[in-house]
Amino acid sequence: VLCASFSDASWVLGQSGIIWRIEGFNVNGYKLVFANQNIWSGYFNTLIYVFGTTALGMFLTVMAGYALSRKDFLWANPIMFLISFTMLFSGGIVTTYILVTQYLHMYDSRWALIIPGCMSAFYLILVRTALNNVPESLEESAMLDGAGRFTILFKIMLPLIKSTLATVILYY
Repeated sequence: VLCASFSDASWVLGQSGIIWRIEGFNVNGYKLVFANQNIWSGYFNTLIYVFGTTALGMFLTVMAGYALSRKDFLWANPIMFLISFTMLFSGGIVTTYILVTQYLHMYDSRWALIIPGCMSAFYLILVRTALNNVPESLEESAMLDGAGRFTILFKIMLPLIKSTLATVILYY
């Protein structure tokens, strides 16, 4: 496909099978494609959806993972059961459409694509497990030094689970 895209169109039409060489180099096809304004708006929308979903999804996943990984959070296990249940049995695309259009009133909006893709049960379980593996003594010593929950999360916990965060960002 790459060789054909840089080759002369009449030469490509006369070929059969796989094209392994460039004949009559030109970039006319690329000029025509990039002259169309819809391509640029499509790329712009793609960037908004990718970066918006990734940023908001990471923020929500880290916050929920940290809250659910704390030993003193009473309802952590029942909530994790419900989250795991949604990972196994999803409502499907029709229920997601009804939720977005009738209950959230986000029809014909960018948020209709960003919000539903922000949370994933699998990614939440990954982050929660990584945060559970950080020694509790680090959090206790930071609290003795006067650090709050956000300081502990952002300055102690997250730097220790950078590889997990990088993996989840890549998945998002």
